[in-house]
Amino acid sequence: HYALVPAARGNKVPFEDWESIGAEYLFLGQTDLEGARLLVEGRLYDTAHAQMIFGKRYRSEPELFRTVGHRLADDIVLHFTGRPGIAQSQIAFTDAGVNHGITLYSEKEFSAVQPHPVS
Repeated sequence: HYALVPAARGNKVPFEDWESIGAEYLFLGQTDLEGARLLVEGRLYDTAHAQMIFGKRYRSEPELFRTVGHRLADDIVLHFTGRPGIAQSQIAFTDAGVNHGITLYSEKEFSAVQPHPVS
């Protein structure tokens, strides 16, 4: 779809182009550094009305970029559903092959494939 829709230029967002390919909503994000701090901005738009319906700005330490991304995802889910998202949650599942119990992974542990069994 990216080849079909030109990139936003400055404050000009091609809403009609996104709507023409069936996008009801459009999320635009931007990251930057403010000194030694990470700045993440996200905006969610209603393409039919060419209107921003959600906007958030987060500042954190650069090494927490994944956490900030997950928080932003959770905030978007909360906006649409009224219920908290699960991007910042931990993953628990039964591992019958090895531990015969529940294994709990934090997002960081899961991405590094270093599980910590929970008894």
